[in-house]
Amino acid sequence: MLQSLGAENYVYRSQAEKLAEQLASNRAPSGPVDSVQLAKHPQKLRAEDELRQGQQPNLLLFDPNDRREITRNARLNGSPSSRALRDGTGTAGSGIRFDNNSGG
Repeated sequence: MLQSLGAENYVYRSQAEKLAEQLASNRAPSGPVDSVQLAKHPQKLRAEDELRQGQQPNLLLFDPNDRREITRNARLNGSPSSRALRDGTGTAGSGIRFDNNSGG
């Protein structure tokens, strides 16, 4: 109801909490997380999903390394065996199809 009036829902974080979050990020094994990289991540996931669905996302929005990563992940995660496991249509490589209408 409040959102329809223009109010936003967010978790309040004090300056100390924000600083603690930044320091923890700096100690991550991969190093500090850049806010630009963090914002680009959902776009990359969306592009992977579009590729899996047979669409043609605009990959020119990404740098060459990101384009390679997106296409590689779309192929790996979109393989027939992983789709079969995800959709419940069989087990990877077995050729067995699970049918909920088997009467048993």
